[in-house]
Amino acid sequence: MTMQTRVFVVHMSSSLGSLFFTKAKEIGMMSKGFVWIITDGLASVIDSLNTSVVEAMNGALGVESYVPKSTELDNFTMRWYMKSRNDHPNDPTLKLSIFGLWSYDTIWAVAKAAEKAKVTEAKFQRPPALKNYTSSKTLENSRNGPAVLKAILQTKFEGLSGYFDLSDGQLQVSMFQIINVVGKAHRVIGFWTAQNGISQQPDQRRSNTTYSTTRNLKIVIWPGESTEVPKGWEIPTNGKKLRVGVVAGGGYPKYIDANEDSITGEIKASGLAIEIFEEAVKRLPYALPYEYVIFDSKENASSSYDDFVSQVYLKVRHTSHVCLFKSKECA
Repeated sequence: MTMQTRVFVVHMSSSLGSLFFTKAKEIGMMSKGFVWIITDGLASVIDSLNTSVVEAMNGALGVESYVPKSTELDNFTMRWYMKSRNDHPNDPTLKLSIFGLWSYDTIWAVAKAAEKAKVTEAKFQRPPALKNYTSSKTLENSRNGPAVLKAILQTKFEGLSGYFDLSDGQLQVSMFQIINVVGKAHRVIGFWTAQNGISQQPDQRRSNTTYSTTRNLKIVIWPGESTEVPKGWEIPTNGKKLRVGVVAGGGYPKYIDANEDSITGEIKASGLAIEIFEEAVKRLPYALPYEYVIFDSKENASSSYDDFVSQVYLKVRHTSHVCLFKSKECA
């Protein structure tokens, strides 16, 4: 919170992520101005998280694999809930996640591959005897393994999770959906594909450009229940400030000068150089908190700009230096 950054990407397991967001809310980092983006490992299991954890994540954005609706998925989901209630009537019904659907489709992929490889009987061969082997190394190798593996990598079909394709040994995910955590659940605000970029609907195509902006998303409810898009940074509340030394009484007040408010102790700088500096700070794409420090040449006739620059280099606090906040020690 002492830094200017207000955008964070959270790549954690569900157990660690749950604790993380609970603590983030406790210390006030789930308020207006913050941006939280969670990856699919956590976003895909939001429905199974504790309600208090989901409420702590309010305003977060997430990316998860898109599961297209189908009659097969609806029928399977109904059978899943019925079996769960029958087998565990006293336990809450576990909601299906993309990981469960991928597991189900993977079993079908293995079965299809075994059928394609014409595996009729189990054939195993024992590996050569090894010294200092562990129990796992006593497992025998299947002679059908290479043929089955080849068939698995070539297996493609429409599964419960969508189009199932293990080309190059990696599950190919064709579409992601962007979610926004609101209340005790989440809502889908858009979709993303490599071909069409960001869109509001899963079947929406874009022919003019591959990538698009958040203007193509539905309204996002940001942390603090705000609909105003955060700028991504804020001036730190208790971070270090840039200390800007100003020579007062140097003989060029229209160019640069400074004085201390006798009541508040605040250092007020003025002049052309100050105006240019402050305008430049406003145009920076990040926060730059600063405070003025006086080097008063009036109090020391022998003082000069050379003396001032020398003391900055040596990091020496001059007796006439005044901090913007008197309770803080000048460096």
